[in-house]
Amino acid sequence: MSPYTSSQAQAGRGSQLFIGSSPILIGEIKSVSLNRGEWQSVETTNMESGSDAEILTTIRSNGSVAFKINRVSSDAGQVAVEAAYQSGMLTAFALQLPKTAAQSTKGDVYGFNAYVTKSNINDEVKSAIDGDLELKISGSTPLAVGS
Repeated sequence: MSPYTSSQAQAGRGSQLFIGSSPILIGEIKSVSLNRGEWQSVETTNMESGSDAEILTTIRSNGSVAFKINRVSSDAGQVAVEAAYQSGMLTAFALQLPKTAAQSTKGDVYGFNAYVTKSNINDEVKSAIDGDLELKISGSTPLAVGS
């Protein structure tokens, strides 16, 4: 039996996070974690259920996005994130993944609206100034499959 060597996994390098309805690239992102939320459920077990519990999904709770940046005060995307944080306004975002081997134009894209709820700057003597930011998603996070 020969070893399995055909993984279709992707490296994260090349992913991009955009802000705004006229998308602006948020520069120098070091990592992104997209939590798309989870479905809430209620137990509906009744006398006719037999020996297994039954559930019913109700609504999906909104997810969140956490990302880390190298702070660049002149970056247009980082400036737009700061403006969204200061205003407390719901803002459009898109996370575009790198192209897969089967895609020639663009990679998959998750689009969503969110509030910038956290914006922390980390300044240490032995490190580059960076930031930790969080978004709270309002609504769904649909996937647009790349081409």
